[in-house]
Amino acid sequence: PNTYTVAVTKEGYVAKSQSVTIVEGKTESIRITLAPKVIKKYAGMEKEFAGIKFSWIPPGTFVMGSHAWAIDRSQDEGPQRKVRISKGFWFGKYEVTQKQWQEIMKTNPACFRKFDHPVENVSWNDCQSFIRKLNVRGRLKGIRFRLPTEAEWEYACRAGTKTPYNYGDKASNQKMCYYMGHTNHKLKTKPVGSFAPNKWNLHDMHG
Repeated sequence: PNTYTVAVTKEGYVAKSQSVTIVEGKTESIRITLAPKVIKKYAGMEKEFAGIKFSWIPPGTFVMGSHAWAIDRSQDEGPQRKVRISKGFWFGKYEVTQKQWQEIMKTNPACFRKFDHPVENVSWNDCQSFIRKLNVRGRLKGIRFRLPTEAEWEYACRAGTKTPYNYGDKASNQKMCYYMGHTNHKLKTKPVGSFAPNKWNLHDMHG
């Protein structure tokens, strides 16, 4: 008789091996069950799906809406209320680029045409079509894409901060995406990631 070691590996699972002794003239069978790898997620952890980079947003509670004394505050930003995000989720690290949009949709509707700039000039319905096509790609890996809820978006933008902006109390022309109507940005878009990320690794969230 001879003893052999059988090793089984699969992406996303913990590799496992098992020994089996084979005796001449006899048939042996073994069963090896793989356990999925448990990856501990942390705020800002980065991962790529379908060519798009995402950051992990942990569950938690935050106060949604703006302070009554906030400058340029709109009435629909209040009253403030406590909201719980019960499950963590993946959130796009950058805006969708024109290159990513064109790869999925086969068109580029942007006015300011540069592949590393955010796609603009798209409607909500256009975005839903984009997501449906993304989901065709994600289906084989069990991934489902969608737009965030308003609460999820604000929670991700704030990234655990309590100030009016995720970088402080006052608006900063150097930290906000003033693409239109501001001389600092020359009335056009900039490459995605042009502005510093918040604490959860998300760029270009204010503007």
